[in-house]
Amino acid sequence: MASAVFGDFLSAASEHLAAAVTVGDGENTSSAGVTRDLHHLVAVMSRYCDDLIPCDMVEAAGRNDLHVWERAAVDVGSALSFARDCLRRTIAEARVETDVTTAWQASHLAAAATELAAGRDLLNTHLAVDPGGLMRERSEWAPVVTSLPVTRALLNELARQSRQLAPLTAWLAGLLPRAGPRSSGQPASAPARDELANASQWLQVAGAAARAAFGVDPVRTGDTELLSAIPPAIPPQRQRPDSAAESIAEMCYGIAISASRLRATAHRDKERAGWSPIATSGSWQWTAQAVAITSHLGELALRSLAVRATQLADRPVTGAQLQKAADSMISTCAAWRQVDQVWDLLFTESQLQPTPAMTDASDLVLRMGRLVWNDPQWTPAHSQRGPRRTPDALAPGAATLVEVVSAAHQAVDAFARIATNDTDAVAAAIRAGRLYTPTRSLPDDYDVPRPFAPAPMARCAALQDAYRAAVDASIDTAGVFDELAFAIGAQSRALGLARAAASMQSRRRGRQSPVDNDPGDLLSAGISSMHSRASTGRAGSVEQAIRDRRVSDPVLLLRAAAIDDAARELMIRAESALPMPGSPGSLESARHAISGPAQLAAQSFPKGPTMDPPIEIRRVQSRSPRDVMKTRQSQQGR
Repeated sequence: MASAVFGDFLSAASEHLAAAVTVGDGENTSSAGVTRDLHHLVAVMSRYCDDLIPCDMVEAAGRNDLHVWERAAVDVGSALSFARDCLRRTIAEARVETDVTTAWQASHLAAAATELAAGRDLLNTHLAVDPGGLMRERSEWAPVVTSLPVTRALLNELARQSRQLAPLTAWLAGLLPRAGPRSSGQPASAPARDELANASQWLQVAGAAARAAFGVDPVRTGDTELLSAIPPAIPPQRQRPDSAAESIAEMCYGIAISASRLRATAHRDKERAGWSPIATSGSWQWTAQAVAITSHLGELALRSLAVRATQLADRPVTGAQLQKAADSMISTCAAWRQVDQVWDLLFTESQLQPTPAMTDASDLVLRMGRLVWNDPQWTPAHSQRGPRRTPDALAPGAATLVEVVSAAHQAVDAFARIATNDTDAVAAAIRAGRLYTPTRSLPDDYDVPRPFAPAPMARCAALQDAYRAAVDASIDTAGVFDELAFAIGAQSRALGLARAAASMQSRRRGRQSPVDNDPGDLLSAGISSMHSRASTGRAGSVEQAIRDRRVSDPVLLLRAAAIDDAARELMIRAESALPMPGSPGSLESARHAISGPAQLAAQSFPKGPTMDPPIEIRRVQSRSPRDVMKTRQSQQGR
């Protein structure tokens, strides 16, 4: 059974809200219990906005750098906060008690609040707050949760709900009597009526606050679809491959489960993959082999689907599109075979430790193979393979064809994420000196009296080059499948939406993430080379040249990394045509251009020599040799 996604809670809340705001003719309804549950619902909506806003209302009034949807989050959140306070005062003024005559309407409001609260809990499973009050990511979906497309879709939904609740709140205010003489012991209803009327107006303001942002940056259909597709951060339970024959649908579903677990594992192990004892050369080589095998199987499956697409009358995709995706799998397979071959002469201190990722990847490979080969007992080690599954057996109809493409998309996306993680981990292992090679494979001038020797930098560089090529091929293939999933309306199209949304971040309190990905902000001139170098995980051209000369001095390596970072920043600014800090041609600009890289290198080495401020640059008029000699003679005469 598939786990619930955010769209399930949002859809249920919308249904309850639609039922709650509908009042039948002739129904005798009071505002007693309805107001309490209405207050609860508005409070939950206000908490959503608290999660989205980058700053409070006072700070937002003095800022001009907020995106339109960031400002909309502040405006909608402030209006909902005022409406919530009005409803709270209404309850206090009227001393509301639960009324059985309004149970049907109040129950729908309470149910809507419960569904929205559960959806908010689901979103918050992807994020956590550290002791310092800063937000950190807990899953691979965390960048999606904090992305601008999700912010747009969520605020648009909150504004729509506010517009629905405004007439209901005004109708509840109309049920209360106006101010006038009252008998002793009867509570005053005029203040409660006024508070309800004010709450209705604030809900209208909340509903209208997003319209300005919508006009500048409209909500896309993909935004709403992505918001609805967000799963919980807890990975699904493992689905073991059945020893008996599984149906095509069951195998596709099992592939999606294994892919989801692999993505969660990649994020969980990202921080420790470079030093963990289970991160070994054997596990990295095993992953490379698994990606190569899966790519080959995916190619075979897509070739069959391309043939089947020409036979279906209601085909959702053309054979040419499927052939293009199959061609991309060939390059991915070849790139990962190269990584596998390079690993034959490289080892870590321990060669192989089984990992959870290997288990899930094994399940995925088995099911991909059994999709292609009509053998329920197929494994990669089988010398006798069963017959190929025929195109009509692989995809009896258009719906099954879409399911198989979606399963292949899931596999490609998961292995692309694992590959990126392994690339960074291998780079960390190289920096830590964890890679070794058989001494017998080294040239004769290496005099090492041991069976294994530290891997030469040339081999490490070849390994990193192979990984870069493999990761690039995997990402390109994932992009091809993203387009294919959109074209056929596959369920996996959310993966492409998530990949695109993760690059567009919205600022939130406790999290530093610019909305507009300014290239100038990628590498700040004030960041130390240690932090900047760790963010990339790969040696630049200068650092690699130093390492190729077998230099292990950490100071020289860090200085080389700083130079690479400064050059990278300069190239980013040049490509994006961004002006350097300071006015063009000014003295400040000249000082920054000359001293920037040097100062950047010096900032990383507090124990080293400090740099003096640069001298002022003056223009000197050229002089002839005779003038120079006269100047020297006059100085000597003095």
